[in-house]
Amino acid sequence: MDMNDWVPSGPPECPDKNRAQSQRLYRMHRFLTGREAGGSGSIKPVYGLTSAILIRVAAIGYAQSPAFEPYAPGQWSKQKRIEHAMRWHPVFRKARWSERIVYPGEEEGFEEWIRTNEGTLLPRSKPTGLLKSIVARSRL
Repeated sequence: MDMNDWVPSGPPECPDKNRAQSQRLYRMHRFLTGREAGGSGSIKPVYGLTSAILIRVAAIGYAQSPAFEPYAPGQWSKQKRIEHAMRWHPVFRKARWSERIVYPGEEEGFEEWIRTNEGTLLPRSKPTGLLKSIVARSRL
C-alpha cells in the first residue's frame, strides 16, 4: 500500500473562495487490488469510501490500527464533507429549497418564493428583506 496527498483540480462547488475545493487536501491511498496480478503490474489508486472501507476492514481483521495516518493534514472529516455537499452542491441546494429548508445565514433576505415549471419552490433571485418564515433544520 502506498499513499499520496492530493489536491483536486476540479471546479469548486462553493461560491465562497475560502472554501474552494482546490484548497483542500485529500489522502489518496493506492492498494494492490488483485486485478494487477494478471501482468499489468500497476497499482490502482483508491480513495474515498472505498479506501475507508478497505482500511477499516484491515484494522478489524488484524485487530490493530493502521501504521499510517489515514487522512491528510487538514483533511475534512466525512461529516464535514457531507455537510459541505448538502449546503453547496446545486442538486442538494435545490432539494433543500424545494422543502423550504435553508441554513442560518444562507441567502439572507429571501422572503418570497417562486414556483418553477416543475413545481419546485425556490427563493427569488433578488433578496428583499430578512428571512423570517423559514426555520433552518441543520446544525451548520
